[in-house]
Amino acid sequence: MELIAIVLSGLLGIFSNGGWVVEAIAKNQIATSASGEQLISVEQQVIRIDNTPNYQIVQGKIDQVRIAGRGVTINSYLRIDTLELETDAIAIDLQNLNTKSLDQVRSSLQKPLQGVGKILITETDLTKALQSAEVREQIQKILNNRVARRAGNTTIAYEISNLQIELNPDNRIKIAIELRRLGISQKKTTKLAIALEFGIEASAGNKIQIVQPVGKVNGRTMSSRLLKGFAEGISDRLDLTKMESQGIFVRLLQLEITPDQIELIAFARMETKSASIPSTEILNISSSF
Repeated sequence: MELIAIVLSGLLGIFSNGGWVVEAIAKNQIATSASGEQLISVEQQVIRIDNTPNYQIVQGKIDQVRIAGRGVTINSYLRIDTLELETDAIAIDLQNLNTKSLDQVRSSLQKPLQGVGKILITETDLTKALQSAEVREQIQKILNNRVARRAGNTTIAYEISNLQIELNPDNRIKIAIELRRLGISQKKTTKLAIALEFGIEASAGNKIQIVQPVGKVNGRTMSSRLLKGFAEGISDRLDLTKMESQGIFVRLLQLEITPDQIELIAFARMETKSASIPSTEILNISSSF
């Protein structure tokens, strides 16, 4: 049981800091990476800018922007099937506009930037992301760091041999992961097959909670205590209010999982660098959509 606990502790680290996308933003990597590689690519996109009068755009003022994108890929491995965004009025200081970092973008805002977005991710794209070399490497690194620290033994190491995800009705997700533990001699191995199923719910619009978890390890049912701790740990990290320290306020308006896709609709607001607003005000704003 201790072995299962330290492995789950490692899996828990995958969800730390709000996820990889938020972490990339926090590291000031918006338009390009440090090596100059483009972080975001789009297969198809339609942008509509509404402005009356039209000359306002040269002053950095826009009444509304509507963006529809298909095949939006982030960091070469996470593909978003559909992305739709509709903003409120925008006011930007064009002379000081710089998209190299989040702080610089916020500094150029003359008023908060806010709008409603819809994201659709298919099961196929999610599976490909989890099976990509980049993601597997991140998962293995986090897993082994946490396992070694929890076990107090730096010689313990796991290698992911298989990783699958399955989306189901009623907002439930199944994850199957096969791990191979490398022995000290690097010759003998111990296999570990973990099957997890859990529901996902949005709470108060600002938290994503893991509910009703069930799981098996090598065919044996996990204890309810272990699953409860795992679910609570992940839920704590899927807290959207943690982005507010960066001036970004997000409220989920809809979260729906079907056998083929995950659909998210959310209200988001980016504050100017010199201002912030309380969460209660954000809730009032988002409730109008």
